[in-house]
Amino acid sequence: MESEKSRIIPQIEEGRLSFYVTIESKGRLIENWDIEEDPSKPEFLDRAKKASENRLNQMINATMQKIQSKYKTDVAGFGDSLRIANPKYWRRVENHWDDVFSQTPVTFEIKLSITDYGASKQ
Repeated sequence: MESEKSRIIPQIEEGRLSFYVTIESKGRLIENWDIEEDPSKPEFLDRAKKASENRLNQMINATMQKIQSKYKTDVAGFGDSLRIANPKYWRRVENHWDDVFSQTPVTFEIKLSITDYGASKQ
């Protein structure tokens, strides 16, 4: 990873809270040991990018599931984002935030960019 940028956006529709999280990251594909693939081809880099985005999405969703269901605590700053974006709503839920957070839907949008590649088996 060369750089990473994320943003937590609280959304309140019809009195129901949800969060939309954007994650943008740039990085290098360090090694490719598949002799059938040429990392210099755009098709390969597109497949690698999509596979990485899918895997990252799975990992983040599994982590969120554990944080919200098992630990029922906000360790990532969702409450702070809500407090800043909508202080009135925050005052209504701050005394029972962990319970509210554990039931709040969170959606992720992940955008990865592969800037270059390193070693290859070829």
